[in-house]
Amino acid sequence: MGRSEKPQPSRAGPEASREGYRCWSHDKLRNSDTDQQGHVNHAVLATFFETGRIGLFTGGEGGSPEPDAIVMVVSLLMRFHRELSYPGTVDIGTRLKRIGRTSFTVEQAIFRGEALIATAEATCVLVDERTRRPRPISGGLRKRLAAGGSEAAP
Repeated sequence: MGRSEKPQPSRAGPEASREGYRCWSHDKLRNSDTDQQGHVNHAVLATFFETGRIGLFTGGEGGSPEPDAIVMVVSLLMRFHRELSYPGTVDIGTRLKRIGRTSFTVEQAIFRGEALIATAEATCVLVDERTRRPRPISGGLRKRLAAGGSEAAP
């Protein structure tokens, strides 16, 4: 799609709406985010999704979700619904889909205004920082994930 063409509506399902996403992060588009075609590169969208995940599991503070633990993404599925170009800002919505003993899965969406740009599903494992082995998710982190982090909707 060229820059002068009108964007086509997304064929996305219920994730196409901002409703249901409880944790929100925001990012600014940079000229350096663009590729040869003039749109924001897909790798940059993966970074925006990472920003959203960190906001969820650290409560928006960054750093480690628990003492002596890290989160590793073991699966990331991204779907692109619409072209994104510089300049502007995006909102990243993140919500918990499933939580297990040592892992959790989140659903995410990137919006520019009301337009859905991309969606993702990521499965993350809580790992002991020293042994690099999965470890159980604590009650405190479970609560934070279930509450949707601490960021209010835009």
